[in-house]
Amino acid sequence: MLEQIAPTDQERFVKDLITAFREQPVLWDKNNPQHKSRAERTEAYQAITEKCREYFPEADEDFVKEKLDSLRSTFRRERHKVLKSKAMTAKPEDVYNPSLWYYNLLLFTVGEEPLGDFFGQESLRQYLSAF
Repeated sequence: MLEQIAPTDQERFVKDLITAFREQPVLWDKNNPQHKSRAERTEAYQAITEKCREYFPEADEDFVKEKLDSLRSTFRRERHKVLKSKAMTAKPEDVYNPSLWYYNLLLFTVGEEPLGDFFGQESLRQYLSAF
């Protein structure tokens, strides 16, 4: 059983997990040449697992996969609401505003970048370090 962490550490953990995930395009970019390589994906999961062990010393690859699947599933539900709202409203101000706090952090998985290039790798680290 993995130990619990404080809410502020939980948010920091999620941000670090998303950052580590973004740095491993082999896991989320289907156009990546190594995307189909099991060995490359395993190596990428191991790198993310090492980062997770800073918060959860007993973390393993299954833990990382569960956390990422959970984050991405929640993101997809919120994304669906946004897209449905865009299709059904005439005015941009009426489009659903995502309530998921890490929604913008996962937009890279669908090929979008919030605020232009604001979330470039260095900008992302600076943005996340402010929290």
